[in-house]
Amino acid sequence: MTTQRAVAISAINGFFVDWNGVTRPVSNPGAGYKCVPGVDSRFVEVLGSDGGVIHEADLWASLDDLKAAGVPIKHSYSIANSAE
Repeated sequence: MTTQRAVAISAINGFFVDWNGVTRPVSNPGAGYKCVPGVDSRFVEVLGSDGGVIHEADLWASLDDLKAAGVPIKHSYSIANSAE
């Protein structure tokens, strides 16, 4: 991992929709997962505990952005614990 990408990882915030349609915060995706920015910063890669990419998703800056785009929001336990 390059230093530039390592800096970008700590700077990303927002939300993504997982493989089950659940909206998750990038900062706390749950279940031991970790999010890193995609190459063009419009999406995130969700990494499993072994560091492998298990999912790629659009990155949304806020829940309001998801709503405005017509994306249904299915809450997970971790959204209540995250700041928008």
